[in-house]
Amino acid sequence: MCLMMYLAVMAATLLASALLFLVPSRRRLAVRLCSATLASLPGILAFQFVVGIPLGVLLAAVTAIEAAFPSDSVRWAVGLPTIVIMFILLVAASVSGCYTGGRIGWQIAGGTPFRAAIAEQRIVRYVLSRFRKDRA
Repeated sequence: MCLMMYLAVMAATLLASALLFLVPSRRRLAVRLCSATLASLPGILAFQFVVGIPLGVLLAAVTAIEAAFPSDSVRWAVGLPTIVIMFILLVAASVSGCYTGGRIGWQIAGGTPFRAAIAEQRIVRYVLSRFRKDRA
């Protein structure tokens, strides 16, 4: 359902950028908007993939707990918070991935090189700094 909503917003944004492209003074904005829209999907998928790995481990742990204690009260006490945590983390990953991917697309359409646009993102700098501290 969320993907269908995203695709509808994406189609509306692409239509708006196509209409803006018809106005000569707004073509640069149209290209940036189109690029940001198209780059947001890979951002969403990348962030969901990164969050999906720990969520898979969490789901395996919850499954093991439910197998060890097969009562309904344990199933509700462990399963419901797990579902809520998974939903919140996936929504947060989707929103931040959409923003980061859109920002990268916007900067690339503005003339920033691909590597520089990625390196300027706060989350990318944070992740890279965490890896650099471990090596030193």
